[in-house]
Amino acid sequence: MRKKPATRWVAGLLLVGGCVAAAGWLWRHVPSPPPASHPTGDAWPLLTTEELLERHTQGHWAWARWSEWPDAVVVQFPSLESQGAALNRLAAWKEKGAAPRDRLLDDLALATLIHTAGDNAATFYGGHDYRLQDVQAFFDHARKQHVTLNPEEHRIQETLHAQGWLPVGSSPGVRALISFSDLQGDNPGTQHDETVDALRRESVLRHELSHARFFLDAQYRERCHTFWHQALTPTERQTIQSRLSEAGYDVGQPELIVNEAQALLFHTRDPRAFVPHSFGLSPERLKALREQFARQGP
Repeated sequence: MRKKPATRWVAGLLLVGGCVAAAGWLWRHVPSPPPASHPTGDAWPLLTTEELLERHTQGHWAWARWSEWPDAVVVQFPSLESQGAALNRLAAWKEKGAAPRDRLLDDLALATLIHTAGDNAATFYGGHDYRLQDVQAFFDHARKQHVTLNPEEHRIQETLHAQGWLPVGSSPGVRALISFSDLQGDNPGTQHDETVDALRRESVLRHELSHARFFLDAQYRERCHTFWHQALTPTERQTIQSRLSEAGYDVGQPELIVNEAQALLFHTRDPRAFVPHSFGLSPERLKALREQFARQGP
C-alpha cells in the first residue's frame, strides 16, 4: 500500500496530496459516549484559546464558549469520526459547490459526495464553522424534508436547544458554532490520513476561531472584504478562488470565499494545510500581506 497522503483539512490540502476514496469508512465511526448531562443555563465554561487547547475531551464532547467572543460556542469532539457524523451533512449543504442549497443530502448522496471528493467521513473536514442562523435553517430543512438525521446530528440540535442557543420559533441571533477535534492517531485501515497531532489540532482551532470572529465582528469582517478587494491583485484573487473551487467550495458565495481566504492566509500555520505557492503566493509576498493586514487592526 502506498504511503498515505496528507489529509485535506482545509482547501490547501488538495494541492499537497491526493487521497484514494474509501467509502466503506464513511459511517464506520466510533460512537461518542453520551454526555453526563445536557448543558443548561451557564454550564458552558468561558475559555481562552490557550485554555481550549489545554482542554481534552476524555472521550466526551466538550462544549465551551470562546472568551474573546462569547457568542461563539466551540465543540471539541473526541474524534474526527464523531465530528464528521455530527456536521458533515451541514457542511455539504452550506459550503460545497456540488451540493444543492435548497435541500439536504440523504446518507447515500452525502456518502457519494465525500467519496467523489477523495475523502472519508473523518477527513472531509478538519473543523467546522457556522452562523447559528444557518444551523437553525439546516434543522428546519431536515424537518420540512423529512430527512432522517443521525444520532450525532440530533445531539447537536438537542444540546443547542437545551442551552437556549436554538430557540424554538425565534432567531438565535448573531452567534456562531465552531468545532475541532482532540488528538488522535491514524486509522491504518484506510488510505487517508486521520492523524490529528498537536500542530494540526492548534492550526485547525485557530483557523476555525477566525471564522467565528468573521461571523461576529462586523469591523473585522469589513476589514477582510476590503483586504480581499484592495490588497490582493486580481490574479491573486482568481488563483485563490480557483483553488477553493478545486477543494469543492461553492465559489458562488463571495462571503464564503473571503472568509476562507482570511482564515487560510492569516490563521493557518500548519504547512500541511496551507502551501502559499499553491495559491500563487511566494513566502515573501505572504509575509508582506500578513504584515499589512496586521497593521490594519488586531
